[in-house]
Amino acid sequence: MAVHRSKSSQRISPESERLVADSISLAASGSQLEDRFWEERLRGRLQKLLKSHHQTIIDTALDQTFRINTVAFEVLADTRKYRRGSGSGHAKVYCGRGYTAGHYSLAL
Repeated sequence: MAVHRSKSSQRISPESERLVADSISLAASGSQLEDRFWEERLRGRLQKLLKSHHQTIIDTALDQTFRINTVAFEVLADTRKYRRGSGSGHAKVYCGRGYTAGHYSLAL
């Protein structure tokens, strides 16, 4: 008998999984030193994805963190917002886009 998986239970990409894991780790961090480590790691991943225009990977990670850990979702969304506004030249790619997950809407 064939097993059918719903779309929501399918695995996400490895890069999305890394964003989710880093966001959860930063959300659970217990010290400023650990915060800095996870922030830099997360920012580096986001910068790489933004430079290569991989918005769907970021959106998937936002969806996943929203479902499993809202604190990690806020961490990822805030870090994403920081990267966009940091003068890195990526804001034009996402100008005017919005991100909606469930009942939570975040302008990106």
